[in-house]
This record gives sequence, C-alpha cells and structure tokens, in this order.
Amino acid sequence: MPKIYYSPLSTAASRVRMCAEAIGLDYEPIAVDLRRGEQRSADCLEINPFGKVPVIDDDGFCLFESNAIMKCLCCKSGSDLYPDTCKGRAIADLALLATIDPSEAVDIELSTYAALSTWREKLRAKPFYRAVHSFYGEGGLEPAAT
Repeated sequence: MPKIYYSPLSTAASRVRMCAEAIGLDYEPIAVDLRRGEQRSADCLEINPFGKVPVIDDDGFCLFESNAIMKCLCCKSGSDLYPDTCKGRAIADLALLATIDPSEAVDIELSTYAALSTWREKLRAKPFYRAVHSFYGEGGLEPAAT
C-alpha cells in the first residue's frame, strides 16, 4: 500500500490526498509536523532531499512534487482524471500548471501592497493567464482598481 506523507498545512499535499481519494486509492497517510521541522529529519530527507511534503512512497519508489505524484497515481490506477491522449494531457497539464491569482484565492485587497498590485496587473495582462481564465469561464480580468 502506498504511503502519502503530508501536512494539513500544505495545499500541495492536500491536492495529492484529494486526488488519491478521487481515484479510490487505498493508501497509508503519514502526517509530517512541519511546525516541529519533521520534514528535515533524516528519515524524511531520505525520501525527499528537499525536505518538503507531499511525498509518496510506493513500495520503495519515492516521488515528490504534487503534480508528478498526481499524474503517477492516475496513470498507475488507470484513472481518466489524467487522460491518456496527448491533447487530453496537454489540457490537464495546463490546469495543473496554470497560474492563479493568489488574491482571488484568499480574497485579499492588494491595493495597499504596491509591489503585489503591480505584479498582479502584469500577470493579468499576459495572454496565457487570460486564456486560462477564459477557458474555465472566469471573467472579470479587467485591471483592478488600485
């Protein structure tokens, strides 16, 4: 049974666990206490030299980085969450790699943070960013009021 090393503080680890649940994978969840620095213990560094979560240990095959883990789990299980066609995988990869606006995710007013506001406006002007949001039916990409 694969082991998934995670922390509830890690959104990447949560994504991996949600993927595992969605495909019906039986796995052993192993909590890593980031606040106590457990991710930097010798045991954790042995499976992920970067000292981060998530990590999966599938019978000695250790893999880190959430996108790689999710793709591997889907492929191994035969799930259609990660398609088997080139075009399908390209679209799935776009969703996995798409840049989101952090202020949208947590609903923060950035106008008082000049550097972040500038970054957000530059990001929103990028054709790739606009295309991804348009693809998922998200409008409202007009420049934000500062």
